[in-house]
Amino acid sequence: MLMPSPAVLRGLVEEYETLLAEETLAGAAEPSPRLRDLGYTLCVSTGTREIRGALAAARAHLATTASAPATPAAPRSDPPADRPGPATASVIALRPGGHLATPAAEAPLAAGGAAAP
Repeated sequence: MLMPSPAVLRGLVEEYETLLAEETLAGAAEPSPRLRDLGYTLCVSTGTREIRGALAAARAHLATTASAPATPAAPRSDPPADRPGPATASVIALRPGGHLATPAAEAPLAAGGAAAP
């Protein structure tokens, strides 16, 4: 499995944990969109489906790699309205075997056709 560079992975973990702590202290009822995006990115980067597993996998990977200075994740800007952005992450799922299942990929199946490769 491909893994991001240790510096990028360390930056994602640190940003996630910092933002989680800030939101917890502030008493946020729901995670912010940025926290959700970081969680999703960590899951994709580590090949996991939930944040606890992603954090554990990231820490395990970082423990086995040489030290690299943390590189903060690049700031995000909102995508143009005609291009999908982070909000589409909620509709992306993995089918058994690790294949992506998106609404576009599943539509032919619902219509009785063949799945897209």
